[in-house]
Amino acid sequence: MTIKYILNSERSISSQQLKDLYNNVGWWPERSLEDIKHILVQGIALGVWNENKLIGFCRVLTDGRFRAYLEDVCVDDEYRNQGIGRELIEVMLRELKDIHIISLFCDENDQEFYMKNNFKSTSQRVMHWKPKYGFVSDSE
Repeated sequence: MTIKYILNSERSISSQQLKDLYNNVGWWPERSLEDIKHILVQGIALGVWNENKLIGFCRVLTDGRFRAYLEDVCVDDEYRNQGIGRELIEVMLRELKDIHIISLFCDENDQEFYMKNNFKSTSQRVMHWKPKYGFVSDSE
């Protein structure tokens, strides 16, 4: 097994590869290939590869100086609990070393994992609004 962590700028991630990974982890069934293609060209994306198979992914949206938001951290079920998620975050954080604050959203089940990776929980209230649909509750 040859695991490599490669930025999207160095090795392209196809929409289908990412859709397959999302399906594997049970995420985003509503995202179309076109939607995924769009997010892959926004911000920074990092893929984890075993040969030609995408087995891990995360992306970041950033202003390049003050704030960055880590999104969609996921690892193929077959490769979990091998340190890939931790390394995925470490590689991305090195890429973002000059950013003042890096944030992410996670549910309670994932808090311990992120805290082990030096993220701290805050008391700030996260609020969402969707232009097409209006307010979104925490349960959505």
